[in-house]
Amino acid sequence: LTFLTISEKTPSRNLKPIAAIKEGIHYSLAHPVIRVLLLFTAVTSIFGWSYTTIMPIIAHNVFHVDAKGLGYLYSATGLGSLLATFIVSAFSKRIPSVLFIIGGNIIFCCSLILFANTSTMAAALTLLFFTGFGLLSQSATMNTIIQGMVRNDFRGRVMSLYILMFMGLAPLGNFEIGWLTEKAGISLAITINASLVLIFSLTLLSWKKNIREAYRNYKKLNPDEIVL
Repeated sequence: LTFLTISEKTPSRNLKPIAAIKEGIHYSLAHPVIRVLLLFTAVTSIFGWSYTTIMPIIAHNVFHVDAKGLGYLYSATGLGSLLATFIVSAFSKRIPSVLFIIGGNIIFCCSLILFANTSTMAAALTLLFFTGFGLLSQSATMNTIIQGMVRNDFRGRVMSLYILMFMGLAPLGNFEIGWLTEKAGISLAITINASLVLIFSLTLLSWKKNIREAYRNYKKLNPDEIVL
């Protein structure tokens, strides 16, 4: 950070906190791409990430392993995420962003559904690797798009909303998957949640043309904003 050379001028505005928050929310909701990505982040946070909450009980009840085995399960997800980080950074300019988002989501959801329905440790480790790979491919790309599109004077407020969607809603997902696991069992609970995230991403894919058209119209009204 010390070696970065930044020549941008900081805008001098003295909005009251409540007014600034309202302005940031209005900006995020008015932007057709940022609005959709924030919503997608919220859905993934609630129904996608929540499986990690019950991983200890999965390790104990399904795979019959101790803390060491649980560590292997988490590590497999981490290795997949690490690989995704390198691939996204290396090929982000060659591969369309929508492919990383939707493709990553499909890999994540399908791997998670298969993981929820296997009882073999080797298969579980492989599937969790792809789960981490798909989830990070999607999340990193969405974060990049939001930061690339947002105006500098709204950056802090929009990223606050992003963190709220990404981390602030996770406790709702923890509560939801705990309740669903009690009612339907581990396998079905994860399968339902992953299916919901997958359906949402496929719905966004079918709306891709509408989102692009909405963004073109938005750009006509806001020609000074960055085109990613």
